[in-house]
Amino acid sequence: MRFRLTLVAILLSWLLGPHVDPTSGLSTASKTGPQISISTWSGCRVNAYRDAVLATSPQAYLRMTPTGTSEPSLGSVTTAWKWAAAPASSAGALGCDPNPAAVISASAWLSSEHAVFVAGDTVAYSYALWFKAAAGSQGVLFSSAAGLLSSGAASRADRVLWIAPSGVLAAAVTDGPVTKWITSAAAVTDSTWHLAVVTMQTADSGATRGTRLYLDGVQVAFESQMRKGLPPTATESWRAGPATVASAVGTLAPTAAFTGPVDEVAVWDKLLTDAQISSFWSARNG
Repeated sequence: MRFRLTLVAILLSWLLGPHVDPTSGLSTASKTGPQISISTWSGCRVNAYRDAVLATSPQAYLRMTPTGTSEPSLGSVTTAWKWAAAPASSAGALGCDPNPAAVISASAWLSSEHAVFVAGDTVAYSYALWFKAAAGSQGVLFSSAAGLLSSGAASRADRVLWIAPSGVLAAAVTDGPVTKWITSAAAVTDSTWHLAVVTMQTADSGATRGTRLYLDGVQVAFESQMRKGLPPTATESWRAGPATVASAVGTLAPTAAFTGPVDEVAVWDKLLTDAQISSFWSARNG
């Protein structure tokens, strides 16, 4: 009986020997004892984060692969976004995915060029991106800006996310003459990759209304009265890079453009849920 079990274990080990799954990138390793053979998975799923984002049906999803002055979109709106100048390349944010990141700066910034923009001041939206900021960094990371590539730093940026001079992450919305904002409690200028997500529900009532700021998968700030932005202009475009923040935010306003790597930018014309945002963070290492 013992000989039969050992023979079965040897056959299983031979049949289930080490191999790599070409789809997931995971591999198996088999261990054989006197009476049993055990196979274990190792490795990571290269496309785990990409798949988590695509499962939420984004309007635009940009892998930030610097290959020139055009950035392809994997979202439902497939029109490519445009770079003002070809960006430098950097190691990406995701632990298992070799896809690089792009470095935004005062000269290299990215615009949707109308392809994906806020359609009205009553439309719910969300956006997400990874960024890495060195000590002392500040400046706008992402915004809905009144300007195209030819306009340079926009004269007005609404629905805006930036790093303040103090190093905290801030999000603001301008509704007519009133600008409201929220910030993270801790600084994010630690040369570490962070995932930032901003959601806005424009409804006048209800538990989900207002703007929420998430950092590394966790909600860190919320303001129920941030539920409307300025009506979009004829040149309204999403932008990763420099823009002008309302002076109403006072000392939170950056005095310089952000320079640093940004990765995995996505935009939705709907409200992301806590569970979806958590799934992005969980998928970061495959």
